[in-house]
Formats: sequence, structure tokens, C-alpha cells
Amino acid sequence: MEQVWHFLDGGPSQGTIFTPEGVLLSLLLAFVLGQALAWVYYGTHNGLSYSRSFVQSLVLITVVVSMVMAVIGRAICHR
Repeated sequence: MEQVWHFLDGGPSQGTIFTPEGVLLSLLLAFVLGQALAWVYYGTHNGLSYSRSFVQSLVLITVVVSMVMAVIGRAICHR
């Protein structure tokens, strides 16, 4: 667990190259947080119609944004 906090804290330097483990960890964390966001929406939604595709989009967008950030971070580190 200490390695997870160390990774989330940024490690020894903020400009480190993304490792496959780090990318997988960020994708997993994005999925879990997106799922939590979807559960909150499901629990607090009080309208007439509940949009299942919107909830799926909430989860998917967190993973996509995490992938884009990993690609941008990798591109910046390889300069």
C-alpha cells in the first residue's frame, strides 16, 4: 500500500517516465473512481428516467481521460 501512496504522491521526481505498472494502476484507479461516481449518481438521481448509457459513459470517460493523461505524460517525458 505504501507503493501506491508513493506513486500517487509523485515519487521522487514529478518527471518520471510512466511504467507499465504505473499506467495500469492509474487505469484501475480511474475505473474504481468512475464506478464510485456512477454509484453516487445512481443513488442520488431522482428524475423520472434513469439513463443507463449516461452511467456507463461516466465510468468510460474516467478511463479514457486517464489513458490520455498517460500518453501526454509519456510524450512529455520523452522529449
